[in-house]
Amino acid sequence: MKTEKDGSRIEALFEVVGAVEGKRVRRGRKGTGSRQGVEGGGSESGCVLYVGHIPHGFYEEEMKKFFSQFGEVRRVRLSRSRKTGKTRGYGFLEFLSPKVAAIAAETMDRYMFFGRLLDVHVVDAQKVHPDTFRNSDQQFRKVDWSAVERAKRAKVKNPQRMKQTTRRRKMRELERRKLVIKRGLAVDSTTPPESEKA
Repeated sequence: MKTEKDGSRIEALFEVVGAVEGKRVRRGRKGTGSRQGVEGGGSESGCVLYVGHIPHGFYEEEMKKFFSQFGEVRRVRLSRSRKTGKTRGYGFLEFLSPKVAAIAAETMDRYMFFGRLLDVHVVDAQKVHPDTFRNSDQQFRKVDWSAVERAKRAKVKNPQRMKQTTRRRKMRELERRKLVIKRGLAVDSTTPPESEKA
């Protein structure tokens, strides 16, 4: 039997996904495609399952195979970190039939799986956000952040921008030296600031 605590925990997760009682929560990125889910939008009533406490190594393909023992699984989506590509430990899957979804949720809730108790619930159709299954038909591609940073640093610098940056650096160094002299601290007089050399 579900408690009030379980319901509030699931609602908190849906705030992250972006749908609580039909209200839209601001997303981080703008212009990321349509607001409809894959294959024509929302799902039928009671066909979507929330699966929590997913063990490491139990990914989209394994989830689809495992839950297909109950019936045909339409879509699967695990929540993943954009930075690392690792799963966040929860996901959603959609069955074609609401009866099959209810049976799967009842059977798999509190099921011990690789040392973890799965947390499985049927999600009310009104609380399923249209973006819940966005890009569920595509394989997750991890962003190579080090390659992005290398490309950013290897980019040819604008000469005018470099002059401005150098000028600002020289001015800051000059201001620091004036402050040090004003406070009566020792200044190395053998190395004049960059602005005095030019």
